[in-house]
Amino acid sequence: MIKKRERNNIIAKIDMINAVKLTLIEKGFSELKINAVAEKSNIDKSAIYRYFEDFKGLLENYIDKQDYWLEIMQQDSLENTVSINNLKKNIRKQIELLFDNVELQEIFRWELGDKSDITASISVKREIYSNSKLLSINDLLETPNVNLNFILAILIGGIYYNILFREKGSFYGVDLSKKNEKKEFLKSIDWLLDLIFSTNDRIRKIAINAKKIGLDNKKISELLDISIIQVEQLIE
Repeated sequence: MIKKRERNNIIAKIDMINAVKLTLIEKGFSELKINAVAEKSNIDKSAIYRYFEDFKGLLENYIDKQDYWLEIMQQDSLENTVSINNLKKNIRKQIELLFDNVELQEIFRWELGDKSDITASISVKREIYSNSKLLSINDLLETPNVNLNFILAILIGGIYYNILFREKGSFYGVDLSKKNEKKEFLKSIDWLLDLIFSTNDRIRKIAINAKKIGLDNKKISELLDISIIQVEQLIE
């Protein structure tokens, strides 16, 4: 049985960690200071030093308990089917989650603005889950000499930037604070992904047709600027 003192200590720690969350949501990471958190938790700030050694220890404890990337990647399970439609659906799901979740938005801003690496574990989690996911979807893009990792990094990075800074105004004429522009934004992402993946079929058709008219694999590789092995994969 947990003694009353131990139970009170646990409750106090939980209250302080929750106070970090509330301060983050209400004031943003730039205002995440020890006095603000102590006031929000209704606990003297000396208790923070007693339970967590220092304020950084409290912030690190809060970060360690964040499972946003695990939740996102679990939701982004591709529904056990690797397909372009599911990839589009799951990118849209991530957009909606970030759009609606103020705490997650502030964690992103915190990660970008953190000079002390308190949020480093978030970056590590993201890369671990992202890399495992990329292994399952890399085969979707068969276009030679094009790396899906780079495409998704550019695309998702742009999505996050537009969402996180939409309150500052428009970016290249896009204002995501307007409902109709958000709808156009999502539609444009779908169009872009369709365009990227449609290249697969075009290159395969060119390779197959070139083979039909009698070009050997070496000539086809020179025509398409790809390796002979890639040619063989396309026409097999």
